[in-house]
Amino acid sequence: MDIDIELAMKIWNDVFGADKTMVLDCFGTYICKADYGNHEKKRQAPDGKSYYYGWDLDHIRPRSSFPQPEAGDLFNNLEPIHWLNNQEKSDQYPHFKIDGKSYQIVKCGICAQEGEEGYGVLDSNGNRIDWKGVSKRFYSTKNN
Repeated sequence: MDIDIELAMKIWNDVFGADKTMVLDCFGTYICKADYGNHEKKRQAPDGKSYYYGWDLDHIRPRSSFPQPEAGDLFNNLEPIHWLNNQEKSDQYPHFKIDGKSYQIVKCGICAQEGEEGYGVLDSNGNRIDWKGVSKRFYSTKNN
């Protein structure tokens, strides 16, 4: 699946709102809307230090874990996350760690209630942390 900037911005706008330019991803790392796909640019923060704010769209359940990888190309399986978190998560499934904290990928019950299919992320306490846990915006199941 090719994720172009148009799709990335649609998901950003639906998840965070079109007016938000700097947000925390579900793992607590700041990302900047303008830095989609940028793994090199740093921005100065209020503390005077420079940080990377680039982000990617992550397949929550990795495409490689599906019998047919294209089955993972569900909108409800995409998550805007900081590119370093995406790199650390990699293709680990169903359990993974980011910054030493444990997480689990689960089939999304929220999506199922809406008649959709998708995946979500739970922290080690069983709390929902991905965007579907706080947002009622849902996409059609397939990326059309």
